[in-house]
Amino acid sequence: MRLFAAFDVPDSVRDVLAGVRADLAGGPVSPRWSSPDLYHCTLRFVGEVDRETASRYRQALHAVDAPAFTVDLYGLDVLPGHRTPRVLVVGISPSPALRRLYQNVSAVLEAEGLPPEERSYRPHITLGRFENPNPKTVHALLRRERGRTFPSFDVSAFHLFESTLTPDGAVHEILETYPLTRDADDPPTHESGSGRICQQTDPP
Repeated sequence: MRLFAAFDVPDSVRDVLAGVRADLAGGPVSPRWSSPDLYHCTLRFVGEVDRETASRYRQALHAVDAPAFTVDLYGLDVLPGHRTPRVLVVGISPSPALRRLYQNVSAVLEAEGLPPEERSYRPHITLGRFENPNPKTVHALLRRERGRTFPSFDVSAFHLFESTLTPDGAVHEILETYPLTRDADDPPTHESGSGRICQQTDPP
């Protein structure tokens, strides 16, 4: 089983990001686009595990204690960096609440045997993947898109996903949903993401 922990993106934001894809499609640096139905922000990629380990991780994540929070999207960016742009993303500002969620999810999974993550956490939503891009052309795209703004949204839960690779792409299925804490007097101010089963052309 191929697993990852992530939070979903609400449909209203999904539509905005799909609009970015439509605006850039066919341009000088059009990537191989991810399906809008699969937009999400990964908290921890787990990878291939057996069913017994998956069951342990699934149960252990119920111990995560973190508050609900608002996500702010800061704009288009690339990973792993500007020198070698391979993935076009919408970057997420790493708020204290998001960092706390990432750290709690990591601590719970690592206590169950998941190896520590060596890379620094850079929260994002993947829009597409480049194939042999010209970095200067990608940099020009980022400069042109610098003024584009994106809506914020609330996150009230995260999920454990299973990613199944098929000849037609990867299918993502939510195995478990983990609500985040919220004070009863503090209702959400934005739309929250919803669970789904979807298919995409690339793994997470």
